[in-house]
Amino acid sequence: MPEIQVSIVPRLQQTFLNPVYCCATTSSESKSGTKAANGLKVLAKKYPNGIYLIGQDGDAMTTMVELIEQNAIAPGLAIATPPTLIESKIKQQLKDSNIPNVHINGVKGGANIASAIFNSLLQLVWQVERQKDRLSL
Repeated sequence: MPEIQVSIVPRLQQTFLNPVYCCATTSSESKSGTKAANGLKVLAKKYPNGIYLIGQDGDAMTTMVELIEQNAIAPGLAIATPPTLIESKIKQQLKDSNIPNVHINGVKGGANIASAIFNSLLQLVWQVERQKDRLSL
């Protein structure tokens, strides 16, 4: 979702400068499913090993899990925080996959939670990288 992109880009600009793509704003030709689910399919072809954040869209989460099960993608990390509107079966499939993941089991969730998790993990990784640089001097 654009909310996630807006929330994580400032931290990335201060750290690793990685590009961020939003599946909800990625154009796709498909008429079925949500914009996010269709955009995710497009981005998955280009970035099968990227970090995937799903904040709100249940169809996008289902699509991501299906792509993982089809071995079409192997994300370095999947953060999935849709609230309990998502079937527990899909969440269980993500948990059971070999993909490192962070997910929400409760009724709360959404884009703000996904962004907070990502930004916190990014900050930890940045601290480790900076510590490595200090030790190598």
